[in-house]
Amino acid sequence: LKPAYADAYYNRGLTYNQLFHHYSKPFSAEVTEKYNNAIADFDKVLELDPTYVLAYAGKGNAYYRNGEFDNATAEFDKALDSMALILEQSEGKGLAGVYGSRARNYKEMLEVNKSSSDYEQAIALDPKLMIALSHHASNYAMIGEYEEAVKTYDAEVDILENDPDYKDYAWGYYTYKG
Repeated sequence: LKPAYADAYYNRGLTYNQLFHHYSKPFSAEVTEKYNNAIADFDKVLELDPTYVLAYAGKGNAYYRNGEFDNATAEFDKALDSMALILEQSEGKGLAGVYGSRARNYKEMLEVNKSSSDYEQAIALDPKLMIALSHHASNYAMIGEYEEAVKTYDAEVDILENDPDYKDYAWGYYTYKG
């Protein structure tokens, strides 16, 4: 109905991103098509609205989920080159999400210091970004800083136990106890 409605392409790209992950490679032709569709949707968003910089992060997540970590980093960097626009369009949580996504990508590349730095940025912007807390804690564990890992997991569990918005968020307990 609205072929120039960038939000529709963006949200469809996000949905496609949920349908594949590099852990499941090799991909079938159908899954590869979902990846290609995600990239095409984010490119369309940027064609329609070059200021829709969260599309770079969406594209970065598609590359990450396809195992193209260098390409993912480049797209996350493009998004973060426009921090002011992200803050204007989505406030701190959108920017936290971009930092968290780039951190996850760095973690996959075993660049733990860069990953931890980005997780710290994400958590500073959104202290209840559970995925950032969990992954940041596991970064500490990866490098043998177990006391810091436990403190970070404790912060996550504190939110789970004291914030009713997170009462059904079991992942934090799994990562803490797992």
